[in-house]
Amino acid sequence: MSRHLAFPIRFSPQGGLRLTADPDQHMRDRILAVLFTARGERVLEPGFGVGVDRLVFEGISATESLRFEIAVGLRRDMGDDFVLEDVEIRPVDESGELGVHIVWRRRTEQALRALEVRL
Repeated sequence: MSRHLAFPIRFSPQGGLRLTADPDQHMRDRILAVLFTARGERVLEPGFGVGVDRLVFEGISATESLRFEIAVGLRRDMGDDFVLEDVEIRPVDESGELGVHIVWRRRTEQALRALEVRL
């Protein structure tokens, strides 16, 4: 059974870094890391990340460019074991939140998985 660092990185009550054995949780953690890491934030990987939290302030008219940036960033930064099937961005409700719906699968499997992130 393989184990992976959990996101966000924090210490477990037993000491040491918190780990997860769930491969789907690990992939969701990696997706969130790509989405919320701003370009230039990682010293040795300045091109890593999308920085969606800063893109929220660009307005609802920029959703197609946001969708494009998310798709490019995920395909670039997730590696060979990840296949992006779809990215959809839509208003959640009258609150002004945006929902980013990501459909993905592992390259070795056909089962689709989805992740919804609210901004």
